[in-house]
Amino acid sequence: MKKRMYEALRIMTLSPIALLLTILFLPILLATDNIPLLQQMFDYLNQTKNL
Repeated sequence: MKKRMYEALRIMTLSPIALLLTILFLPILLATDNIPLLQQMFDYLNQTKNL
């Protein structure tokens, strides 16, 4: 029960942050065409997700 509550709280906390980062960084990434940077960002997100 506590784990579910922790997961829900974490999702509710991180969702607005993820939305803000998407609004800020998506136009920059689309304008620069820096694909290796985008791949590094996704790799980092996948590594931190598994912690």
